[in-house]
Amino acid sequence: MMPPVKPDTPLRAKGFARRLLAARTARELSQTALGERAGISHTQVSNLEAERHGSPGLDTAEKLARALDVPVAWLAYGIGHTPAGVVELEVPDATKAPEDG
Repeated sequence: MMPPVKPDTPLRAKGFARRLLAARTARELSQTALGERAGISHTQVSNLEAERHGSPGLDTAEKLARALDVPVAWLAYGIGHTPAGVVELEVPDATKAPEDG
């Protein structure tokens, strides 16, 4: 059983953005289609994926999770297993120098 999601727990923008993009891509939805399903604008979806305005509120995360058919705890916090069909994207660590190859 997943631990409850507490409304006062801050979301982490980078992890949320990566999971949002991975789930949207896996569900083969455009930003516009996801926005329509979730009841938010496609601009807001784009901004969340690009981390333009930080983390969303929990209410927005819940709307997106329902629209994507993924657990809100996974989308918001990375808690639990990655949903079936979703491949989490690797994010390069900008603090490390590239390896010589």
